[in-house]
Amino acid sequence: MVIIAFTGAFAALGVNWQAGSTIDGLELIVGVFVGSSLWWLTLTMLAGTFRHHLDDGRLRWINRVAGSIMAAFGIWQLWLVVVEWLPPGGH
Repeated sequence: MVIIAFTGAFAALGVNWQAGSTIDGLELIVGVFVGSSLWWLTLTMLAGTFRHHLDDGRLRWINRVAGSIMAAFGIWQLWLVVVEWLPPGGH
């Protein structure tokens, strides 16, 4: 999942690899690895800390909020694609 997320982020930001920039590529790979590792560590620590406070009802609420946010981003991206495909003048 992390690889797909970073691929999308890099594509959106216009990050690309160019021949002759091996050090830049390695820095990018190490940065992604360290960032992903820190994110995983943070999530697991938070899950361990709050696991006794999250019952089924709260987890359901969290899942609905997260799902709604992801759906909103998906709808927004689809809207951007549709607007981009429309000819000038909207006809």
